[in-house]
Amino acid sequence: MVNIDKIKESDIGDILKLLEPYVKKGIVLERSREDIMAELSAFFIARDNEKAAGVVSYHDYDNNLFEIRSLVVAEEYARSGIGSALVNHVVTQLRERQPQSRIFALTYVPEFFSKLNFELIDKNYFPEKIWKDCVNCPRVDCCNEIALINRG
Repeated sequence: MVNIDKIKESDIGDILKLLEPYVKKGIVLERSREDIMAELSAFFIARDNEKAAGVVSYHDYDNNLFEIRSLVVAEEYARSGIGSALVNHVVTQLRERQPQSRIFALTYVPEFFSKLNFELIDKNYFPEKIWKDCVNCPRVDCCNEIALINRG
């Protein structure tokens, strides 16, 4: 059975291992140990017994704007529902805390998020994201990620 929990400092190594293959493929942005540590409360890990099966985090841009980030599932758990469970967990947590939250994601797989009540939106709707991460991304001038917003 898979459980989703907030991460602890001792989970950071597992998270870095989960992220590594996706970072190498250019699918998610690299996260450092220090970055994860600084945002510890915004990370959730899915575990199958003791094995790390997936991870997700969010970033709070203030003004009720949140981004779902660093969503990855270990290859052996692909298409098992863990990714959906992680996203739904974060959305539920954020909506309980701030019901009027605007929750978005940038992705190469919009179909995945569409199944979870996300709709396409112009990424220019999120200038906070552009100024925080996009300006430092090597693909800033040729980004092909697709923005979606949760319609909860």
